[in-house]
Amino acid sequence: MSNLLWLVAATLLLGLLFILWRRRRAPLKEDSSFGRWQKDQAVTWQGRPVTVVFDYSAYLQEPERRKVNVHTVQLSAMGERSIVAFCHDAEEDRTFKLSGVCSDVLVERSKEELAVEVWLERLTANDMFTTDASDTNET
Repeated sequence: MSNLLWLVAATLLLGLLFILWRRRRAPLKEDSSFGRWQKDQAVTWQGRPVTVVFDYSAYLQEPERRKVNVHTVQLSAMGERSIVAFCHDAEEDRTFKLSGVCSDVLVERSKEELAVEVWLERLTANDMFTTDASDTNET
């Protein structure tokens, strides 16, 4: 019986060591496809986070409603734009390709619903999305 307990303890210890070793090595891999893609991004805007809500469809997945705090807009070498934002659902920074946004963007501060291109244009022009800004555009 003691041999069985020793074998179980050794197996659990080896499993734990493998998990810790794998976690230690994973962030250090800069040669991953995501790492290379991220290095190729040119930052076109970076600023104070703007909270927005939109429907996002990741590759081959159904659209989901996302609430995010956008803090960076990027442009890839291929001309594809993406945003880096803190996702409230995942509770971490995520990268969202703008081609995956499949609804209008609701800006929480001003309660405006804008097309993705209009929202991005106003964001990069450092528009603070106040209610006054929407009133001046209606003329």
